[in-house]
Amino acid sequence: MEQVVLVAREAFGGLAKKIVMLIGSLGKGGSVGIVEQIHVSHSNFTGTMNGARIKTWQGGSGYVRGISFQDIILDEVQTAIAIDQFYPALSKTQDIQVSDVSFIGVRGTSTALNAIFLRCSGPKGCTNVILNDINITSAMPIKEVILAFFFLLCSTTYVPAQSSSVLHVTSFGAVGDGKTDDSQAFAKAWNAACSAYGSTSYLFIDWRRTFLLKPVSFKGPCNSKNVHVRALYFNACNGLQLSGLSLHDNPRNHIGVNMCDGAVLSHLTITAPGDSPNTDGIDIANLKNMQIHNCIISTGDDCIAINNGTSNVNISYITCGPGHGISVGSLGVGQSYAAVEDIHVSHSTFTETMWAARIKTWKRGSGYARRISYDDIILKNVQRAITIDQQYDPDIYEPLVEVSDVSFIGFHGSATKADAVSMTCGSGPRGCTDVVLRDVNITSAVGMKLEAFCQNAHGPPCTSCKPQDCVNPGSYV
Repeated sequence: MEQVVLVAREAFGGLAKKIVMLIGSLGKGGSVGIVEQIHVSHSNFTGTMNGARIKTWQGGSGYVRGISFQDIILDEVQTAIAIDQFYPALSKTQDIQVSDVSFIGVRGTSTALNAIFLRCSGPKGCTNVILNDINITSAMPIKEVILAFFFLLCSTTYVPAQSSSVLHVTSFGAVGDGKTDDSQAFAKAWNAACSAYGSTSYLFIDWRRTFLLKPVSFKGPCNSKNVHVRALYFNACNGLQLSGLSLHDNPRNHIGVNMCDGAVLSHLTITAPGDSPNTDGIDIANLKNMQIHNCIISTGDDCIAINNGTSNVNISYITCGPGHGISVGSLGVGQSYAAVEDIHVSHSTFTETMWAARIKTWKRGSGYARRISYDDIILKNVQRAITIDQQYDPDIYEPLVEVSDVSFIGFHGSATKADAVSMTCGSGPRGCTDVVLRDVNITSAVGMKLEAFCQNAHGPPCTSCKPQDCVNPGSYV
């Protein structure tokens, strides 16, 4: 029988940062490992690298079975629950069988990217793994850590193959150094996620790494009803087509597209908590000739953010909310030069967003935002429907990003803030010029009087707009 290391105390941790409650490692050097009927309960872990851990070597044989961890308290541990049959690296086959393992009543905080890490080998993997009454929260800010489940070939009653699977692209050979071709690894990860049986598969892509891909296709139909992807960032991908994916709870922007020509994004579902900061749905920059259509986006920040260097973009049939709406900008940050033009948003619905249509620029920036249109927009209890904000300081004349040839046409629905229409622009030709409002009918969702506030916004009058139009006639004064 192989030696089993168990640190059997009631409390663990301290300066040594121990890896505690460890079964294994078993099967080293092709040996036989046999461990059974091990029960750990009513224990505390503080500042440890791991909490409950089982690890076996590749090429070993034997079994680990009848193991239980119960009523465990965690205080800023790294990985709370771990089974690793590929210790120390992912390569050879594994024969040690891990079965009848339970983690019950595990509560507290984790600092790791993967709070629960179950990586099992084939063909049987880990069987009869039970996770019950698990409540692990992040000890770090959301933008720095993800409490993600990582399961590979693991049959469990908590996140089982028949209900959902979570797969990390690096487990299929992706390197993420920006130099290695990770195309085949992504294809393998996608095939695994797509072929998994159950209601949901999660394909996890680490936002902290840069993955280099050649043209690769992710196609269905899939066994899983839904395939969720954490985050995607595309750089210099001409002709990019992305469709039919779900992205869920990334700690930062979910999709980034930069320096691409002719990209098409469609039929995407992107979700994150409404109070999660910096979780834009789609961020685009330095690109042209793009289409985004038929997407459902619900996040804690912009549903779509259109940034510097962007031109000829058509966005349509977007369902946005909660979130910050579809925004152009911020432009001109750090006194930089910005250029955005020919942006067209249409046939979209905003529900309980902070803004709907929004253009925002920084003081002391330069450049332009021009030929921008929002048409046929449905508003459902948004805070502010139409916003232009040039960060204008009325006491100091400063250079500004010029905003011109902007139209808001066919806005219908309800808002909750009195200033449902707000356009705060700089003075003179560098303010907002040729601003058109037409067929605007916005009512209060809370029974208050709505107003339009304009400062140095210039364009043709709209006598039938509600709230009443406030732009000044002419291009500028």
